Amino acid sequence: MRRDLRVCSGPARFAQRGMSLIVSLVMLIAITLIGLAAIGSSVMQEKIVGNAKDMNLALQAAEAGLRDAEADIALNLTSSSPFTSAGTAGLWTTPSTWATPSSTPLWQLVDWSGDAQTAATTRAYGQYTGAQLTGMGSTTPLYAAVPLYVVEKLSTLQPGQGDSWGQGIAPNSNQGVYYRISVYATGGRFSVYATGGRADTHVVMQSIYIKY
Repeated sequence: MRRDLRVCSGPARFAQRGMSLIVSLVMLIAITLIGLAAIGSSVMQEKIVGNAKDMNLALQAAEAGLRDAEADIALNLTSSSPFTSAGTAGLWTTPSTWATPSSTPLWQLVDWSGDAQTAATTRAYGQYTGAQLTGMGSTTPLYAAVPLYVVEKLSTLQPGQGDSWGQGIAPNSNQGVYYRISVYATGGRFSVYATGGRADTHVVMQSIYIKY
C-alpha cells in the first residue's frame, strides 16, 4: 500500500512561517531598544560636554574679571576712596567692621542678580578701565553676562606669619593697603539644544591685591 506523505507537509510549513514572524518581531524590538539606549547615551554625553564647556567659559570670565579689578585698583582707587558698608559703586568695607558686624563672607551678602541694586553696589568688567571682554560685543556673545566684581578694603597692617592671605607677601612697613576682590561670572551662551544662554552657570573667584 502506498501512502501520500504530502498531506502532512502542509501544516508543518505554515507553523514554521508563523514562528519566523515572531522571531523577527522580537529581534526588531531588541534592535529598537538598543538604538534608543544609544541615543540616550549620546544625548547625555552632549550634556556633559556642554556643561564642561560652559564652566570653562565662566572660569575664563572670572579670571578676566580679576585682572580688570586689579587694573581698576591700580588706576583709580586709593585708601581714601569711599569704601562703606553700603557698598556704593562696589566699594565695600569688611562685614566684621560694620555697625552690625557679620561673619558672613562679603560675596555672599552682595546682590549679584543684575538688577538696579546690583548696578549700584558692584562694578562691571571694563566700567572703570575701558577694557573690552572678547566675545561680548558680537551678535552671538560667548558669555551670558559681563563679569561683576566688588572691592573690599582690608587692613593696612601686614598679615601675621602663617596667615592664609599673607603667604608670599613681603613686609610693607604698614604702608600698603590690602584689597580683597570678589568676582562673579556667569557661563557662556552655549547650550546642548541651542536654546539660548546658560546664565545658571556661576563662578565666584577671589584674590588679594596690595597697593602701595
